[in-house]
Order: sequence, then structure tokens, then C-alpha cells
Amino acid sequence: MVFYAGRGVDFTSFVEALSGAARTCRNQPLTVLTASTGRFTISPADLSSLKSANVTIVFATTSDPVTWGKNPETGAPPGYATFLATYHAGGFLDDADLVDGYAIAHYDALVTAARAIRLAAQETSAAPPTPQDVASIGFGHLSLSYAVPAAAGTLTFPPDGGRVIDPPIPIEQMIK
Repeated sequence: MVFYAGRGVDFTSFVEALSGAARTCRNQPLTVLTASTGRFTISPADLSSLKSANVTIVFATTSDPVTWGKNPETGAPPGYATFLATYHAGGFLDDADLVDGYAIAHYDALVTAARAIRLAAQETSAAPPTPQDVASIGFGHLSLSYAVPAAAGTLTFPPDGGRVIDPPIPIEQMIK
């Protein structure tokens, strides 16, 4: 098993090294684990080379728009259909642009920030909320009924602030 921690653009060179004749253990199965914001794009030729070299690729990612896009109403996180409708309404029609995961990550960040700002504004109605108000009041209330229905899943935060709790992590095996 190998953990690939490189960039997506360097993955083809990595594939060439694994599937080339220089790899002396080609008859032994090898699993490559990697994680990223979105999916790496692997060409059909690279997939074929990896399969013939007895290599399996397993991805952990923050989003899986390829799978979710097949059935956004029932096969995706609760907020994904809303995200996709907003994305298309904005004139972005090519879902292939979603594969890297950044549009989803940016959308999730914005809807989370907007919800936190609104909650902080309700508590500090005498004046606009400060960044500290948003951090302590807004993010501290993003749970239960105020959880964020984001594109990558329903996001909740601890009451004392901090990072999201229990984010969904899709895992996909590319070559079986």
C-alpha cells in the first residue's frame, strides 16, 4: 500500500512509474491511497495501465460530484440538489467543471459564512456583527436546526466554535 500525497497534475508521472517496466513487483497487487478536495482526473489510458500493472486506486475526497450528479435528488447529500440548481442558474452548464471539488468547497464556505453572519446579526441587532461575533456567536450556533445544508453534506459546528463536526468523506475505489 502506498499513500500518494502529490498534486493531481503530477499523478500521471506517478502512474507511469507504477506501471512501467522498472517496477519489479508487478505481479504483486498494490493499492494507492490518496485524498484531495475533489477527484483526480485519470485518463482511460492511465486506468488501463494501472489495471494491467495490478494497481488499485482508492480516493478519499470532500465531494463526489460525478456520483452525486447521477441522481442529485436521492443519491447525493441533502444540499447538493440546491447547489446544482444554483450553479446552473448562474450560467455554469458544464458539470465537468465540478470534478475538482473547488466549486463545491467554495459554495459550502459561502453558505456557511452567510448563515453564521445572519445568526450573529440576530444576536447583535443594535450594531452590525463584528468578525468576533460571527466566530463566537454565529459559528457556535451552526448545529441542530441551524446546521448548514451544504453541497457536500449537512455541516454542523461545535458550540464553542472550531472546525466542522462529522463532515462526509466519500471514498471511491477507481480500479477493481
